[in-house]
Amino acid sequence: MESQYGIAVTNKFDLFIDDDLDPFEILRQQEEAAKKSKDKTAADAKASKSKSAKSKKNKNNAIQAQQAQTTKASSSQDSQQQGSRDFNQNTQKDGT
Repeated sequence: MESQYGIAVTNKFDLFIDDDLDPFEILRQQEEAAKKSKDKTAADAKASKSKSAKSKKNKNNAIQAQQAQTTKASSSQDSQQQGSRDFNQNTQKDGT
């Protein structure tokens, strides 16, 4: 009579194999998710950059307006001083 000899082998990594999902599909999904998050980050950075540019522009406009008012005020003071000088010179010439 013949004896039969055999060894039963099971795959211990069978737990981790999922035949339903393609590994390339998983990689593609991860790449897309990374790309979307990168695009979102870039869009957020661009939005914050435009906000900072707007605030910087508003700040520059405010500074220019303040400088214009200061210049206008100093020129009106200069004209008042010039007017008072002219008046003093005219009164001295008249002798009164």
